[in-house]
Amino acid sequence: MPNDFNGDGTSDLLWFNPTLSQAGYWTMTATTVGVPFSGGGVTRTGTHTFGVTPGYFIGATGDFNNDGFADLIFTSPKRDLWLWTNNQHGGWISTEIGSYPSQWQLIGAGDINGDGYDDLLWLDPSDCEFAYWTMRGSVRTGYRIFKIACGYYPIGIGYYSPSNRLSILWTSPANDLYIWDSTGDGFVSTNLSSTINLANVWAFGGGFMGNSMGLEYYQPYANGPAGYGSVYGAIYSRLFDAKGNQTGFSGRGLWSGGGIGGLGSAGYIIEANGINATGLYILDQANSTISTGGLPGSDIAFSGNAPIPSAPDQGVDQWSYPIGWYVVGAPANGTAAPPWQ
Repeated sequence: MPNDFNGDGTSDLLWFNPTLSQAGYWTMTATTVGVPFSGGGVTRTGTHTFGVTPGYFIGATGDFNNDGFADLIFTSPKRDLWLWTNNQHGGWISTEIGSYPSQWQLIGAGDINGDGYDDLLWLDPSDCEFAYWTMRGSVRTGYRIFKIACGYYPIGIGYYSPSNRLSILWTSPANDLYIWDSTGDGFVSTNLSSTINLANVWAFGGGFMGNSMGLEYYQPYANGPAGYGSVYGAIYSRLFDAKGNQTGFSGRGLWSGGGIGGLGSAGYIIEANGINATGLYILDQANSTISTGGLPGSDIAFSGNAPIPSAPDQGVDQWSYPIGWYVVGAPANGTAAPPWQ
C-alpha cells in the first residue's frame, strides 16, 4: 500500500516544507458506507510533523522492508541517500544507503519484481537512460539500466496491471502517453497515445489493476472570462489476456461543461481492506485547500477518479493546509521535462 504510514490499509498524505526543513503526514481513512451519492467519506484522523536536516528533501517513499508501513528516502545536493525506516510508532530509524552519480535523478519507488520490497527508480536525462535498484531495506541487491528515447520522462508510477509489479506512465513534449508494465526483470511498453493526448490533462491515474483510471481535462477559453475554460472528466480501463498482456484500452466521458482552471492533482487516496478503490485528491494551491469526492460511489461523476470539482456543501471532503507546504509527489507541483543536454 503506497504511503501507508500507520499500516491501516489506507494511503496517507505526505507533506514537505522546504523553507522550514520539515516533513509531515496526514493519516487518512476512507469508506463508502453511509456516504451520499455525491461523494465524500474521507476522514483525516491525525497529523504528524518532524524536522529534517536542512538541505535534505524526500526523494522517494515506499515500503522497503515489507512490513506494511511506508518508509522514506532522503537525499541532498551531496548525492547521498538515507533510508528512514518507519518504526511503526510514529518515529524513524535512519540508515545511510550510499551515494549515486551526479547525472542521475531519483524519481520515485515501487515494487519492480513483486517481492514485496519497494525498489528505487532513476532517470539520467543527459544520457537518455532509465534505471532501477532492487532493494532489501537499505541494501541494494541489484540494478538494471535501460536506454530510452530522448525527451521522454515519467509522469506517474502505479499498479495498472493485474500483477503485483509496478507500471510507469511516460510522456514527452509531444503530450503522448506510454505505459511500461514491469515483467520482473524488464518492461513491456504499450502506446496509449491513440486514445489519450495529454495536452490540457491535469490528472490521470487511480483505479485498480488498470480498471477505472480517471482523467481530468481543462482547456482555457480562447475568448471568454480569464480563468475559465472547457472541462471534462472520463474513465479509462485496460483489458488483459490470461498472461497479463494488454489486449484493449477504452474509455467513456462522465461529464463535461465549463469550469474554472487552476486546479491540480495531488494524487489519489487508495483504500485496500478488501475495497480496492481509489479517489482523486484535487489541489487548489491558490486557496491552499485539498479536497476529494472520495471512493467511487453510486454517482461516479461526483466521486472516484474523475469527479466534477465541487464545494464542501456539495458532498466533497475538503481541508486547508498552511502556505509553504507541498504534497510530496503531487503532479500539481509542476511535473516537467528534465533538462536534456
